[in-house]
Amino acid sequence: MVNVTVDDKAAAALAAAREQVEVRDATGHRIGYFLPPALHERLLYDWAQSRVTAGDLKVARAEEGGSTLADVWARLSVQ
Repeated sequence: MVNVTVDDKAAAALAAAREQVEVRDATGHRIGYFLPPALHERLLYDWAQSRVTAGDLKVARAEEGGSTLADVWARLSVQ
């Protein structure tokens, strides 16, 4: 991810945002969009939820095998 530092005035305006903000330069050219953290997280969560159906979860729960979290951590710490 690229980080961009903005001046105090822009930072205050973005920090106060409660919805998507269209960001433009001084000539009016659209640079991109800013999403407040809560909106960004909600959109990511909604997207993830849309990718997995209740049926997918039912199938996954019914599958045998797998590993406990402790097993996974143990394998990761050995490598």
